[in-house]
Amino acid sequence: MIKRTLIFSLFVWIGLLSTYAQTEAPVVNYPQFEKGYVYLKNGEIIKGQYIYSVNLDKIRVVSGNVSKVIDVSEIEMISKSKKVTNEDKMEKGLSNFVPSAKKFFNLTEMGLLIGNSDNKKDAPLVFRTSFDYNINKNVAAGLGLGIDFLNETYMPVTANVIYKFRNEKYSPYIMLQGGYEIPIDDSQLAYNDIVPSSVISYNTYYWSANKKLDPKGGFLFSPSMGLLVHLNSQFGLNMSVGYQYHRQHYTSSDDYKLDIDYNRLLIKLGITIY
Repeated sequence: MIKRTLIFSLFVWIGLLSTYAQTEAPVVNYPQFEKGYVYLKNGEIIKGQYIYSVNLDKIRVVSGNVSKVIDVSEIEMISKSKKVTNEDKMEKGLSNFVPSAKKFFNLTEMGLLIGNSDNKKDAPLVFRTSFDYNINKNVAAGLGLGIDFLNETYMPVTANVIYKFRNEKYSPYIMLQGGYEIPIDDSQLAYNDIVPSSVISYNTYYWSANKKLDPKGGFLFSPSMGLLVHLNSQFGLNMSVGYQYHRQHYTSSDDYKLDIDYNRLLIKLGITIY
């Protein structure tokens, strides 16, 4: 009986000591690799395994055969369960919404050239479309075409540079366009060629004749500022206000030349498609 009691007491003490050792022993949690999606602030999404550094200021991400170390200040968020789409971000109201990772996009606009009552057309309609390339998250550049309904119909061929101040749902931007207006129909202008009587014959009246002018087009320059509102990751609405200057050249068969300057306020509404 005494022997059984001693054996039982020994097991109890062993159990108590084991519990005490587990409670008091320091627990060291070493970082472990986890799987998920790492969203960078520049719009890049990396799928793979990641692990934090000991002081939690950096993350190593392993995706396939590529391993890179990223500073936590460059990371927007990490998702473990699924890939978060841009639509999910918009629904959750995340301020640093990245509209699209696509490099190419189309910007199509329609607007009015307002002002300069010296010209025949007070507010002619203009149409612009351009195909642009995202050089980085803020800067894009591209080429564009359009239709301007001035005294004649012109097709502007332009080069565009766009700078976005931030790449979010509401993205203010500035744009600079430059190019050449190509006439695509006949001129509606003519001029009177007046000749003194002494040139024609003695003691006659002045003689005049209407002569048609041929449009030759001219260079244009247009800075503007606007706001791009992303409705989803593929589509956005934009509005802009700017200034447009262009000079239209005209010539006639007798080497007569005429220049008409346009200095206009340019107001445009449009869509952006990624």
